[in-house]
Amino acid sequence: MLKQLVIVLALITAVNTSFACSMFTATKNGKTLTGNNEDYMDPNTRMWTVHGVDGDFGRIYFGFSNMFPQGGMNSAGLVFDGFTAPHKDMNKKGKLEFDGNLIDLIMSKCSTIEEVVSYFDKYASPLEAAQLMFVDKTGNSVIVEGDNYVYKNGDYQVATNFYVSGINDGEESTCERYKLANSMLDTSAVTINNFRKILAAVHNEWAGGGTLYSNIYDHDKLQVYLYLHHNYENVVVIDLMKELKEDEKVVELISMFPPSFCSMKFANQGSLEMKFEEDMNKVWEEKGVTTLLENYQKSYDGYRKIQPLIRKYRQIVEETGVTAETKIHDRILNRIGYKLLNEKKYAEAIQVFEYNVELYPKEWNVYDSLGEAYLKSGDKKKAIKYYRKTLALNPDNPNAREIVNKLDQDK
Repeated sequence: MLKQLVIVLALITAVNTSFACSMFTATKNGKTLTGNNEDYMDPNTRMWTVHGVDGDFGRIYFGFSNMFPQGGMNSAGLVFDGFTAPHKDMNKKGKLEFDGNLIDLIMSKCSTIEEVVSYFDKYASPLEAAQLMFVDKTGNSVIVEGDNYVYKNGDYQVATNFYVSGINDGEESTCERYKLANSMLDTSAVTINNFRKILAAVHNEWAGGGTLYSNIYDHDKLQVYLYLHHNYENVVVIDLMKELKEDEKVVELISMFPPSFCSMKFANQGSLEMKFEEDMNKVWEEKGVTTLLENYQKSYDGYRKIQPLIRKYRQIVEETGVTAETKIHDRILNRIGYKLLNEKKYAEAIQVFEYNVELYPKEWNVYDSLGEAYLKSGDKKKAIKYYRKTLALNPDNPNAREIVNKLDQDK
């Protein structure tokens, strides 16, 4: 099960870092709120409840159809969420391996940040390419960066998709969402309306994905303010203790809100893309990587050729729900490549990433992934070559710059 946790987190982080989420918390005048945007490209968002048994805390989780908790709150007022981050080596010596979902264990047992940290001190962290942020009812919070902890210092704390510990004194983060959230929290009272404004300001959008849902957690009232698909006008307020008195349940988030053209359009488009990925994964598992790439090319060409028809015949768009933005994106091959990489199938992973570079030569992230694959395979010469290519396309990539500097020093 620990392996499963590692793989799930790795799959989330395998995509472009724009899929990372934003989370922030603030405590002023005795009031604590926590907000987060969940950024991804899977339209199948879910909410589910888990009863506390034998003294455990009940909890409510948010995530996707795989039922892996991406974020949530327990009946003690402890809140968490997860974020993508660059790969980070960790020292697991002397720590126990937990055979299960470590996040769920922590949410079932812990009420304070001190208790959360004690579990990460005891068990080997699965966060080699992701990080977590926890906030308790008193307003204490911590960002867990693998085996490193960053505690809140002041009234508020913000986490996005980079390691805050890497910011040196006097430096400023290059993450615009991080800077914007900090500036707004610095001058805002801790109210639901102000947190809603911050969520709107730092939400994410791109073709095929973006901010899928948002939460504001009221730790004292044990309530969750839920928003769907970066629509901050419609809100569903969830009372955790009332939910826990009912039977455990799983709810599709889209079913909780009034109809919205944007969310329905995304659900249709996202489903097409997820179905394509499922089909490609099945081909890979049954027939191997070479056949996968052959099938991918055929489908890729098919989608590419239909684009002029979609643009020409708007009636087809309305009747089928297929949009001009529908396309097979580099992120699908990227995730498949990372699945292979996490299984230490370096040659096959490199084959997939190289093919991704061939299809999408202007996307910086495909070079970043190929560089990582070569680095893990032990070929530092080719790794630095592709990390330099990703920096040429995207100079604002601190992870790639750090790796290039380190490899240069090792020469």
